[in-house]
Amino acid sequence: MVTSTNPTGTASVTTHGRFSYPAVLIDNFMRSCTRGSQAKKAYCACTLDKLSNTVSTQDFTRIGLSGGSQAGWVIPLAASRSRGVAFATIQSGPAMSVGRQRAYALLTHEGALEPPPSDADVQSALATQPDAGFDPRPALTALRIPVLWQLGAVDKRQYTPETVANLDAIASPSFTVRVYPRGAHSLRDTANGLQSEEATSPGFVAGLFGDLAAWLDVNAGK
Repeated sequence: MVTSTNPTGTASVTTHGRFSYPAVLIDNFMRSCTRGSQAKKAYCACTLDKLSNTVSTQDFTRIGLSGGSQAGWVIPLAASRSRGVAFATIQSGPAMSVGRQRAYALLTHEGALEPPPSDADVQSALATQPDAGFDPRPALTALRIPVLWQLGAVDKRQYTPETVANLDAIASPSFTVRVYPRGAHSLRDTANGLQSEEATSPGFVAGLFGDLAAWLDVNAGK
């Protein structure tokens, strides 16, 4: 099937795949892809042509969000406000308020403090720390989409035990939580999640990408 349109007024875009795209979709794609740079037009048109053979217009309505760290706040808020978001994956993202996350990160010096504070010290410090700033839990409670969290057990920037406890309290059947025992904030393999260990880590924790791929196979195509 051939679809031809002239979205930018300077050159036609033709797709040859089995899926026909409306002019408005092609127009929006080209404007977003080129971002005003005429030098990118040929590349963007070629990309769209390839997509037209495997991606239907229905696929464009299924948006997946993925991100790390502060995405733990951004993704739930965005997903709770858009019916177009179908699934999400979050790596090392806090399911706790900004105030409590910052208190934890200051206590650990974001992983720079050696030796790191003990679990007892962390719990004692956070016991008197109120929630402050943005709290993702209302947005998380409103979600009805599958979401995967991949968390490091020794993360020194966001407090994984509290994130897991908050997600358990919401008890959504569409949430999946994976905790990697030696995972730092970067999800690199470390003993204690320290910045110095991240710099010399042999790589990411075992199972990280396999778990992500397996989860996407089950949830991204629904």
